Formats: sequence, C-alpha cells, structure tokens
Amino acid sequence: MQHFFRSVSASLFGFFICMLMFAERADAQATSSVSGPNLTADDDAAEYRIGFAEVSGPEGGWAIEQRLSLQNAISDRFRIRGILQLRKAPGEGTEFSHVEADFLWQHQKKTTAGYASAIRLDVRATEGNRPNRVGLNWLNQIDFAEDWRARGMLSVDREFGPNASDGAILEARANISRKIGDRQRISLDSYHKFGNTDGGLGSFDDQEHLIGPTLSHSLTDDWDLTVGALAGISESAPDTVLQFRLARSLN
Repeated sequence: MQHFFRSVSASLFGFFICMLMFAERADAQATSSVSGPNLTADDDAAEYRIGFAEVSGPEGGWAIEQRLSLQNAISDRFRIRGILQLRKAPGEGTEFSHVEADFLWQHQKKTTAGYASAIRLDVRATEGNRPNRVGLNWLNQIDFAEDWRARGMLSVDREFGPNASDGAILEARANISRKIGDRQRISLDSYHKFGNTDGGLGSFDDQEHLIGPTLSHSLTDDWDLTVGALAGISESAPDTVLQFRLARSLN
C-alpha cells in the first residue's frame, strides 16, 4: 500500500509538471459537475475535462478551461484526489489557474430507500495576487425509481491569502437523470452560484444560474465520456457553457 501511494504521488506530480510546461480565463462551471457521493474501494481513476464558456461583451469569444485529475480510493468510504486547472481568456494564452486537493468521506452508504451522502473537503492554491480557497461540500444522491436518480450538492467556500474576501461563497448544483441503455445516462443539470455573503448575495440576475442536458456514455469497461451543454438563465451567467469529460479507471 505504501508503495502504491508513492507511485500515485510521483505520477500525479509528473502529470502536473508536464501540463505546466505546455501551458501557453474561463468560468469554473465549464469543468464542474454534479458530483455523486457513492464510492467503492477500487475507485481509482484519471480524468481530463475541457470546457468552453461564451464570453459576453463587445469583444466576445470563448473562454476555455482544462482540468486534469487523479484520484485514489483509500477504502470504500474515503478518497483523495489531486486537480490541476488551466484557463484561457479570449485573445490570450493558456495560463495556470490553480491546483487543488480534496478529501471525500462517504458517511452514508446507500440505504434501502436509495439514499447516499458524502462530505468533501477541498483546498485550492493559486499564484500571484489571487486568493486561495477552502471549501466544504455536501453530496447527496437518491435512486428513486428503476433507472432514475437525483443528485444535489451544496458548497460553502472561504477565501484566504492575498486579496481574500471576508464572507462565504455559496453554490449549489443538482440534476435528475435516467439510464437509457446499458452504457448511457442522460440528465438535466442545474448550476447555481449565489455569490459572496460579504457583499450580499444580490438578486437572481446578479447571481450565476445555468441549466442544460448532459449525456454520459461508457465507451468501454475502463473509459467513460460525458458531454454537456448549459444555458445561462440569469444576466450574470455565461450565455452558453459546453462541457467535455473523459475518464479512465485505473483498475
């Protein structure tokens, strides 16, 4: 086990360094997802995500975010994960956004009623004058009918370091999905960034709210592809966000 962790750590470090060498802004929701709480003891995986957020205004264009992650399930209740995020604003080169480490604890395994829940702690480090973050996430899922399930998550983040705000940043995400084949699942997702309590959360249009469909497909037993499209339903949200995720099981 100790050898495995050393191997994973070395691989993750090399993975991050290689991507930073190739690095040349965007909305974080472009690479986000409605996370579920369920965890197995062999849930080790690597994942690549790329997202495109339409930028409004006179210049316009698309902001691009890329995300690489590597995760290791310590047991069927605990998981660690490392994340590297890159970003690119319209007309600019790709740049480093942040690195993040998170720790997930599935405190509630699936009950007979189909309910499961987990807590996830995130720590994010940036560079320069941008603030760092620590976040607490509550992940929930219920399988309420054959092939149907619903997910909901609440997030509370706090900034620290350079230019950090004093309040808490509140977010929520939810979806409802249906399995439509042996390897496909379609869902309707919603993302909600309510803002920072330090300055007041503002009106609906001051916040970022998006909604749209997502399709997940298991290409093989080891490879999974997810594509999604979100539309902004508030003034402050991007008009369009496109999401692509490719994950590979490491077992």
